[in-house]
Amino acid sequence: SAPAHAPRAHREAAARRARARAHELARERLRPLYPFLPLLPSAPLSLPLSRRGPLLHAYGPFHRACRASRRHMAEPDAPSQGDSPLGAGPAAGGRAPTRRPLYATGTSSGIRIQYASVPVDDQVKAKTFYTEKLGFHVISDDPIVGKHRWLTVGSPDGVQGVELLLEPNALPAAQVYQKALYADGIPCATFMVGDMDKTLAFLKARDVTIKVGPVKAGPVIIAHIDDTCGNLLQLTQKVAAA
Repeated sequence: SAPAHAPRAHREAAARRARARAHELARERLRPLYPFLPLLPSAPLSLPLSRRGPLLHAYGPFHRACRASRRHMAEPDAPSQGDSPLGAGPAAGGRAPTRRPLYATGTSSGIRIQYASVPVDDQVKAKTFYTEKLGFHVISDDPIVGKHRWLTVGSPDGVQGVELLLEPNALPAAQVYQKALYADGIPCATFMVGDMDKTLAFLKARDVTIKVGPVKAGPVIIAHIDDTCGNLLQLTQKVAAA
């Protein structure tokens, strides 16, 4: 930044460069997470005021995600709440999640898991299924490009701060891949549960289709469900050693 005694024009130019750099850092942080991010302009704050509004609105979800990520690292873990049996958090009898610093010392790379994603053929239908059927809650639901949205959900019984992105399956190659997985009976994602019988009873009461199981497979019990959006999801319960 420019020193305080620098001419006003120099200070304003330095501020503009700092803002543009902040936008670039936000873009780079989230670029691998969403295929539509490269379509957005690089420096909306350099545009006239009359054209900034829509672009800043498009950037909003990404900036909020960055801020939420920083808050997550600064805040203590919240206790698990909600009535969903999915997950292996304290409410399901599992171990409470442990927070680690973002940039730890020693052998840690500083890389952490913030988002996971599943492709969905209809985001409106996916939002209904993952919230009303599975008991998840919406974390972000913001317009991005066209009809597509930045739509993430979280589990009340899962690790706080980890979000599941319900990503629109708009690419032809990805659509072929999704259909092939479904036809071969391969789940696209796995969720942990604390009590398989309780979870399946919860889902059957909400008319969720159970495609496979429950089946014991070595140290776990598994079941497959249909998410109505083109995917099979696997539920897994660890079995205590005899």
